[in-house]
Formats: sequence, C-alpha cells, structure tokens
Amino acid sequence: MFADGAHERTPGAIRLLVNGAKGFYKQGDKMCFGVKVESPGTYYAVMFYTSKYNGLFKLSIGPHADIKAGKAPTIKAQLPPMPTTVQGQIMGNLTLPSSNGKKWDACLELINPGAKPQAEPVFSNFYNIRMRRLVAGETLDVLQQPSDGGDYLLGDANMRLAKGQQPPSKAAAAAAAAANAVPVAVPAPSIDLQGHASWLAKGVQAEMLQDGYHNVTSLLRNKYRW
Repeated sequence: MFADGAHERTPGAIRLLVNGAKGFYKQGDKMCFGVKVESPGTYYAVMFYTSKYNGLFKLSIGPHADIKAGKAPTIKAQLPPMPTTVQGQIMGNLTLPSSNGKKWDACLELINPGAKPQAEPVFSNFYNIRMRRLVAGETLDVLQQPSDGGDYLLGDANMRLAKGQQPPSKAAAAAAAAANAVPVAVPAPSIDLQGHASWLAKGVQAEMLQDGYHNVTSLLRNKYRW
C-alpha cells in the first residue's frame, strides 16, 4: 500500500510528496487504503518510512464501520525514529478473515505523537505498508542461518536480515505482553544489495545511470515499486 494510493488522508496533516507522504502531527491523524483480503490467515505488516521521531500507531483492517466502532482487527506499535535510512519495521501480526471480494479499509492512525515539537511531523517521508501472509507452519521467529552471516526469514531466500540487524525477539514480545505495554516495531527482512543480492545491484547499474537514479535502492523502489 503506497502513500499515493490512500483514498483518505487527514486534511492538512498529510501531504503527498513525489515518492511518499509527509505528515502525522497529532493524535487521530490517519490515512486509509482500500484493500481486499483474498485469503484468510495471519499477516504481518511492515512499515517503510523515514522519521526523526518515534510515534505510537495502530493499523486496523476491516469494513470501515468496524474500524470506526473499534471492532476491526488491530495492532499497535511504537515506530522508532529512522532519520536517514529506509529500513522496514515489522509492526506486528493481524489475523484476518477473507473479505469475500468486498473492498475493506486498512487505516494507519497516530495514537500518540510522543514528545516531538508540535509543528514537526512524525514521518519525514512515509513510503508504504507491506503485508505478507504467513503460510502454515511459519512464524516470525523461524530463522535459518545462511553462509554469508545474514538470517533467512520465513524460508524466503530473497528476504533476510542483513548482518548486524536483529530478528524479532520472542522474549521481548513476551515481556511487553506481560507488562501490558505496546511493543516497539522491529527491523524487517530486506534484500541485502551488498551481500546475497549483490548480483541484482550489479545487473541494474546501467539502467540506474540511464534513468537518472542516484542508487539501486531508489531505482527498485520508484521504478519497480519494491
């Protein structure tokens, strides 16, 4: 779900950019997308953004009336600051039924903007929300160790944690639940263009220069919507 695809944005609080959106200033600021849930199951949500500040957000998916009534499946998480680097953050899991061909809403809403200056937005640039359904037997802590020091996540060879990144912690999640606290989002798996996916970076160098992109990540995100 890309920022420019939102059909509802809090007026004056969220401004579209060339690639993304800037905003979320105060409690209640939100953006909503139209979605269809083709297959029931458990999905995990990953947020891609840059921000100088942390903020407490909730993501709700379901019929619009259920979201307004607080009855739709919802997750809450503290999104940490990401001042310069766009690194996806796993917000958590949602168990969803099929929408049976009907269009539902997916709404991201700011619950608490924290201690940031009132005139500053939480997101310098919000890019997109990525959802992935877990198949039978998969959990976010099912990791395999590849030979290059990264971590495979969910058995997908193209999505792994790069060296130095931390996988989701069961202990941290359990501690947060026990304390009735809102968990902090954790780094999501991504394509390591300097490691296992360096072949991809080399393969698009000519295209990157021809199209005027400054780096491979910018080319993949903006041209191919990765």
